[in-house]
Amino acid sequence: MLFEVDQSLPVCKQIYQAIRLKILNGQMPAGGKVPSSRSLAKELGISRNTVTIAYEILTSEGYLISSQGAGTYIAPMPESFFGSQLASKMAPHRTSQPHPRLSDYSKNLGNASAEPPNLETKKNVTAKYDFRHGHPAIDVLSHRIWRHIVQQHAARFTLEQVSYGPPQGHPALRAAIMRYLRDRRGVECEQDEIVIVNGSQQALDLLGRILVNPGDAVVVEEPCYPGTRQALTGLGAKVHSVPVDNEGLITRDLASLPGPVRLICVTPSHQYPTGSVMPLKRRLELIAFARKVGAYIIEDDYDSEFRYGARPEQSVQGLESGDRVVYVGTFSKVLFPALRLGYVVLPKTLVEPFVIAKSVTDRYTATFFQGVVADFIAEGHFERHLRRVRVQMHERRDALVDALHTSFHGKVRISGESAGLHLLAWFPDISRASLEAGIRRASAAGVAVYSVDPCYAVRPRTGGLVMGFASMAPEVIREGIQRLSRSLTAANGK
Repeated sequence: MLFEVDQSLPVCKQIYQAIRLKILNGQMPAGGKVPSSRSLAKELGISRNTVTIAYEILTSEGYLISSQGAGTYIAPMPESFFGSQLASKMAPHRTSQPHPRLSDYSKNLGNASAEPPNLETKKNVTAKYDFRHGHPAIDVLSHRIWRHIVQQHAARFTLEQVSYGPPQGHPALRAAIMRYLRDRRGVECEQDEIVIVNGSQQALDLLGRILVNPGDAVVVEEPCYPGTRQALTGLGAKVHSVPVDNEGLITRDLASLPGPVRLICVTPSHQYPTGSVMPLKRRLELIAFARKVGAYIIEDDYDSEFRYGARPEQSVQGLESGDRVVYVGTFSKVLFPALRLGYVVLPKTLVEPFVIAKSVTDRYTATFFQGVVADFIAEGHFERHLRRVRVQMHERRDALVDALHTSFHGKVRISGESAGLHLLAWFPDISRASLEAGIRRASAAGVAVYSVDPCYAVRPRTGGLVMGFASMAPEVIREGIQRLSRSLTAANGK
């Protein structure tokens, strides 16, 4: 008897798997007698007990019929099963798979990966010098305080904590977020207008579900975070990319868009990925346009807590007295991404449909760390953490800017360094082919850097790198840039 199975499995499981596959693909027809456990054990040179265990599992699942004194036989299988797609899938040698019938949503996504390429996901896990945006400053977080709050929550488990949570989110966390946003971001909101979500990406997906129909026109920045474009494309929206300059979205270009606009997605406090900050004049122009055409503005305020040399700009939401702006925030950058905690501040008219959509898609966001973060904020640790992080990020930002100018002898153009946790480095004197080759050389040297290209609908003429600096000390940043410079210089042949 030939067994072609996973050799890493226990022997009894190998026997079970092999016989099961032969039955399902018709190689062992119904009514046929299987070898006795004694004879098969002898043939295979194994313990009889091993074969007996495999036969018992097959019998309990209905593949075999055992009769006292008469032996063990293959159980009857439905005739209609053989020749079906299910039966063909059971065959051990499959050369091709039929193309599945996909939904329009899946087709709209096209060949897009489940997560944005090159930015957060395709990381060099061995890189000592990883300039990936999205890495948190975990060395600045007080592990002692965080561990203490986690332990407190773990020690007082209640039925409420381990049961289903409210779709809108933990009331204490929503209250803490409300106070923080009012004080620090100028967001006008009440607790019942805040919904907790699994990160800003879920917020965008749910907003699209309740506001966008296939064919509706939506606006994204050019360039923008790839996940924004992917989420809206998947919903069948007609996505218009409006360019940005050093003051963010060029609002005058909105008037030339064909047809009505349903959504406008912006990152005004630190444009992703260019880093430009939208001034008050453009924020007011954006609001005026949204009011005129009846569009909603989605304000993604992903890392507004970090501004170097100036106070953070007031949120667009705080400037708009009506119900046109949805404010989206996250704890991924200020604490760490694995929390999967974000929040949405909604106009009152959108709260109910959004909460219903949230409930239908995943019921609620996991409650344990909602309680932990609520206490972390309420006890003042969050504000102290932000103050420490701002000091460290300023130093790390300065180290990166200085290292880029020094190592590349002024032949680099930097944007977005006045805020946030990343900047954009352009290399106008390096060809695209050389830049790509240099990225590969840098990876071999332990330096991970990431192209800006995935952020663009139309690839820019100059090559650039999105460079995060939050997770590395200044001396590590400087060494990483020196290695990057050597890699790019070698690739460029200079």
